[in-house]
Amino acid sequence: MKKLAISLISLFIFFPFQSCKESDPRKKLISDWAQTIDKGTKADLSFKLIELKDVKKITIKDSLTILDSILCIALNPNKPTLPIVEKLIPECDTIIDFNKGENPSKVEWWSLVKASSKRYIYLSSRDKNEIIGNLTQCTYSIKNPFLGINQELTKKIYFNAKNTAIINVIDL
Repeated sequence: MKKLAISLISLFIFFPFQSCKESDPRKKLISDWAQTIDKGTKADLSFKLIELKDVKKITIKDSLTILDSILCIALNPNKPTLPIVEKLIPECDTIIDFNKGENPSKVEWWSLVKASSKRYIYLSSRDKNEIIGNLTQCTYSIKNPFLGINQELTKKIYFNAKNTAIINVIDL
């Protein structure tokens, strides 16, 4: 009887602490994202998380590599360096102003180059190993309201470094 009493007491003391563990914030973000339809309308789609797998921690070095590839095209044949990229921003403004209204694809490209240049300058001064995002592969099921069936979907989801916001979602 004494052992039973001790077991019950320990169950009531320790069990509440087990339920207080902080759950992965990504689960709620994914559920909210998957069950949001048409301009922010929430729907109950019977969301069920099947698998959540960490794919990669994204560092500043990874981001700079992508920015390098964009800027290499714009700076051909030069490789991006901080002084060259700093001079590129006013040139982008000139090209954008000159092509406004006449060549939207050129304006779009040089706007991307300008934004990439600003990001390159910003990231260049920071620790290259700093984690700025997380890539996760997620498999989940929802009940499709139009077909009336359960669908299993797999997505690659980019989160910010603290996993408090979804940055981008890619269908697989």
